[in-house]
Amino acid sequence: MTDDRITDTEPAQHVDPVLRYYEAEMRYLREAGREFARAHPDRARMLNLDRVGDRDPYVERLYEGFAFLTGRLQQKLDDELPELTEGLVSLLWPHYLRMIPSLSVVELIPLGEKHQRTEHVPSGVPVRAAPIPVPKEGNEGSTPTMVQCLYRTTQPVDLHPLRLLQAGPTVRHDGRSVIRLAFELDHSANRKETDLSRLRLYLNADQPTAFAMHLALTRQVHSIDWRIPEIRDGEALPLEGVTIEPAGFSSEERLWPKSDAAFSGYQLLLEYFTFREKFLFVDLCGLDVEKLPEGTTRFELEITLKHPYPSDQRFNKENIRLFCSPVINLFELDAEPVAIDHHETEYRVVPAGYQGAHIQTYSVDAVEAFDHETSERYEYVPFSTFRHRGGMLRHESPERYYHTRVRPGMDGLYETWVIFGGHAWEAMQDLPEESVSLHVTGTNGMLPRKGLREARIDELATCICACRSPRVSCPSRRWESRNYMAHRALAGPSYCPRSKSASSRLNWACAKRFRRRRPIRISRRGPHKERRT
Repeated sequence: MTDDRITDTEPAQHVDPVLRYYEAEMRYLREAGREFARAHPDRARMLNLDRVGDRDPYVERLYEGFAFLTGRLQQKLDDELPELTEGLVSLLWPHYLRMIPSLSVVELIPLGEKHQRTEHVPSGVPVRAAPIPVPKEGNEGSTPTMVQCLYRTTQPVDLHPLRLLQAGPTVRHDGRSVIRLAFELDHSANRKETDLSRLRLYLNADQPTAFAMHLALTRQVHSIDWRIPEIRDGEALPLEGVTIEPAGFSSEERLWPKSDAAFSGYQLLLEYFTFREKFLFVDLCGLDVEKLPEGTTRFELEITLKHPYPSDQRFNKENIRLFCSPVINLFELDAEPVAIDHHETEYRVVPAGYQGAHIQTYSVDAVEAFDHETSERYEYVPFSTFRHRGGMLRHESPERYYHTRVRPGMDGLYETWVIFGGHAWEAMQDLPEESVSLHVTGTNGMLPRKGLREARIDELATCICACRSPRVSCPSRRWESRNYMAHRALAGPSYCPRSKSASSRLNWACAKRFRRRRPIRISRRGPHKERRT
């Protein structure tokens, strides 16, 4: 009798691990049934195990139920207690346990009315994509449900009465490589209210060209001049105080929220490996439009380089965009209230009104309990912040805390469970009946991959699909030593191999299923227009 059950070394054939274990148990039952029928034909006849043709539906139903239960049991035996490892990792490196939502870059272009001054658009502006048709479960041929993916900007954007006319590299008469950028101010622009002291440019090109542009603009600039047609027939004049700086490294420009306990350097590495387009922004600093003569609207910047620019990495004005910002598929919403009966400590987090609508919980942000007897409200604080009562002279701290755990669900998606505890749970024998409200951050998971190819964002662009870190189950010495080596790896060139080893564990996007990035074209109807990036 052969055993076809799954082992840790067997490669995954299905994305859904529950289905994989279920099918393995069904194969085992069928093969074991045939072996049992040959060894005990009299007993097997009672269960129709040796029947030729269609199987008994009652026996088949029994097999399916048994395979589902034993598959779940086998999966639990194989996971090697991830609760222990994930509990530690959630405190030290919480980004390892969270999925990385879909990411893109949007460009905002004022349309219709003329811009007269600089307008500031803060980060966190919601961006809604066009509806994606999703077939209804179990209703083949019916009208699909339309689901919209909601994004939000991660960087503030300053909209100026300015447009880029021309851009590209060239070779000057003395043999030096230069990059020329020609701009035009709007004729109705109020120069006193137009602040170009930090003009952000997005390098919108394929990666080799974008990297060459970024290197030239940030590390190889020799001098910056400007040409004004009305002054000395457009002769190049030195432009003092103007510099070009790389963008995307400040704490205000993070793609996703950072945990207080996590080291910020890990998030920068993870963002670079996952979405390098975030770091293809540069800031042109020090421009002052009031230096332009009255009536002059056009000027050209001439950036002289120290080294020759690669001739095979040409670009034009379509490869440099103004008013751009990365966006991430994250949005805030409430979850279904949880009625605590104090017989259980774990409860599944279900986004309110979105059950089955391709919404996954990214994080639990706030938890508040309501006492039905006294009408009092109690705050649950995150366990990872260590702000709850329980030693260290925190007698006035909240008595309740919560922490979360992520588990694979039956439908292949990941489910978030919230776990309650604290001094109040331990000290009181009879806890009052409470209703808990949860404020969460949600994401659409892998849904953008299914529909956002040629798409539109109607309210406000190479798009990367969501990806999730490998599940941490069995602790390995190689993985545990990463934290010790990562800090030393930056100490000098002798630690370069260790630095590569430490960084490779943050490069989840190198897996084959994460390389399939899909470019999308997005357009806008209304006050702002979205173009392809």
